[in-house]
Amino acid sequence: MDKYVVQGLKAKNKKPMPALDDETFVRRIYLDIAGRIPTYWEYQQFMKMPAKTRRSDLIDKLMDSPAYVSHFYNYWVDTLRATTWMKKSDGGPYLHWIKKSIADNKPYNQFVYELVSAEGPLYKPGNGAAGYYLRDYRMPLDNVASTMQVFLATSMVCAQCHDHPYNDWTQMDFYKIAAFTHGTETNAKNVDMHTVAKIQNHLNNSSSSKSKKGKVNDTPLRPLFFGTYNSGAGKIKLPSDYDYDDGKPNELVHAGVPFSPKVKINYDPSNGANARAYKFKFDKKNTTTQVNSRKHFAKWIVSTENPMFTKTIVNRLWHRIMGAPLIGENLDITPEEFGKNPALTKYLIKIMQGLKYDQKMFMKIIYKSRIYQRQSHDQVPEDYLFSGPIMTRLSAEQIWDSLITIRTKTPDEGLSVPDKVIAHYIYENLASKSVAEKAEYMKNSKFEIKKIEKKLEPNQNFGRYSKRKKLVRASEGRSPADSGSMLHIFGQSSREVTDDSKKEANIPQALALLNDDQFSFNKISTYDLIQQKSDKEEQLELIYLSLLSRKPNEHDLNVFKQAIDNGFTIDDFYWALLNSLEFKLKR
Repeated sequence: MDKYVVQGLKAKNKKPMPALDDETFVRRIYLDIAGRIPTYWEYQQFMKMPAKTRRSDLIDKLMDSPAYVSHFYNYWVDTLRATTWMKKSDGGPYLHWIKKSIADNKPYNQFVYELVSAEGPLYKPGNGAAGYYLRDYRMPLDNVASTMQVFLATSMVCAQCHDHPYNDWTQMDFYKIAAFTHGTETNAKNVDMHTVAKIQNHLNNSSSSKSKKGKVNDTPLRPLFFGTYNSGAGKIKLPSDYDYDDGKPNELVHAGVPFSPKVKINYDPSNGANARAYKFKFDKKNTTTQVNSRKHFAKWIVSTENPMFTKTIVNRLWHRIMGAPLIGENLDITPEEFGKNPALTKYLIKIMQGLKYDQKMFMKIIYKSRIYQRQSHDQVPEDYLFSGPIMTRLSAEQIWDSLITIRTKTPDEGLSVPDKVIAHYIYENLASKSVAEKAEYMKNSKFEIKKIEKKLEPNQNFGRYSKRKKLVRASEGRSPADSGSMLHIFGQSSREVTDDSKKEANIPQALALLNDDQFSFNKISTYDLIQQKSDKEEQLELIYLSLLSRKPNEHDLNVFKQAIDNGFTIDDFYWALLNSLEFKLKR
């Protein structure tokens, strides 16, 4: 990889940035892999490791840690717009599936295939991928546009309503893609509403028979029903206002793809697919059967012959690590684009395919490269050719998790992937029960669920940031965090739009950090060590190592001496560094 970078630079008479020192490296690698700064003790441990192998050994250690899962999970829930609460169901099983997939190092092509082809109840153990379609409840066309953007960096949003004004995609292209997932239902399937009403009446101690159909959404019975159903009809009708020469309004079109490889769907009802007829809402006379077209769609997306699939994830991961894209914007590149260094791009595509889409191994290769371990640019230079990473402000999650790191010696304590989620337990225990047994169970469900929650998920915290609550890593709380929380203030994604996090500074951020006594000087993990030092410069060094993972330089010491002479205290210096720009940057 380094060879291709250097060759690209030489061709333009450019040189790579200087090599990185150990202090900057240890802070950078912890932020990139663990999602937080290193503790004072982790810094010391790194510096005691053999100089020749310390960097490689630390990368291996962090990539196998729960902190890696936590940080990469934050990235993917942002990318997939996954939320703790969706329109009609709890998003817990979906979030759990994402986190467990990362912990299991599930190959990326398998990860994507399972999302796009997901079918069945969301709460059935192991079926959390069904949340991918439930996230866009009753918005199937929006889901199609998102799928094409996230996994193939192909922006077809405009083509949903008209031919794309800047790209080659047409409205016909969009509807042919949409035909693959058409007929997919995101609902409570096969719900015996009469039974549900009886149970609700029993629970409410009411003899009324006026229970509304939608009320199932407000009971603990919901986990038994909501999910993603039907395998795809492979056909769809054009909109009634379709106005192009290649089709007519309301014309039935078959699934098709805008670029290779070709996809063939067997529309014969005897092909083994679900034979339940699907009625088009706008024309009840036209019916078709489910033909497993979503699985065909998923196979096409993840195919090694698809010119966009591998290229997209390579571009994404490079951008995430190096601070600038390899080819172009994460959500909009073309099959013809290979960036400013095509040889490097093609090499990385081969590496990803050779690794069989092992994201962890791919990222490890970049982290261990010489180009990653070089000094960063403070901004993307003109004609940037990957001479070094780009300095970036920390994400909201990195800032929050770094603040927690300052408070404790063990910031990763409690990070884990539970074997089950609460809804799975409910599903397993209620699915086979009779109506009377369901009703009896629901009487005591609150007590039972609390017991189970304590047993299975002791570290889950879905509340907003509060001084009265235990501080937990960003990956362990509500997704996204509540409005007014530190995560929200520092720009965490709203999860409404893909890659929606913000890194711009603003006044509320400064005020939030300046006025938050959760991270005051006497609460930091190294406070006792600092108090044991009588020498002021030794105390200052401990503060610098705790917050910035470096020792103070000569300029820092001169400023410190002048400030101490003018009545400033160690506490003042700690607070100034915590609120400094350097603390919020990944250099």
